[in-house]
Amino acid sequence: MIPQDLMSVPEIAQAIELTRESSFSKAELEAYDKYWDSVSIEKSYIANAEAKGLAQGEEIGIKIGEARGEARGEARGEARGIQIGAKQSAMLLAKKLKDLEVLTLEQIAQATGISVDEISGL
Repeated sequence: MIPQDLMSVPEIAQAIELTRESSFSKAELEAYDKYWDSVSIEKSYIANAEAKGLAQGEEIGIKIGEARGEARGEARGEARGIQIGAKQSAMLLAKKLKDLEVLTLEQIAQATGISVDEISGL
């Protein structure tokens, strides 16, 4: 029996393990090697599975991020298009009102939200 305080020292634990291995019979040594081979293979399977899962998760994350970005971009573009369309409509209305020569430039500006300077340039 080996005291626990000695087994807590990595070098001593390794030396004891090597001593124990050297006393194995051929069959025990083959079984021992087979066990550690299976442990190594299982660790490889786990590492590969984790890497594959991580890659798949990253791919899904990228697709979700791209979809969200695209949706936000479309929404912003649509909002910007509406703003531009509203501005163009207001400008067209201001031009027609100016051409009628019924209202003052200040009244047209108040009705359309377009500055007097912009209306003057129409």
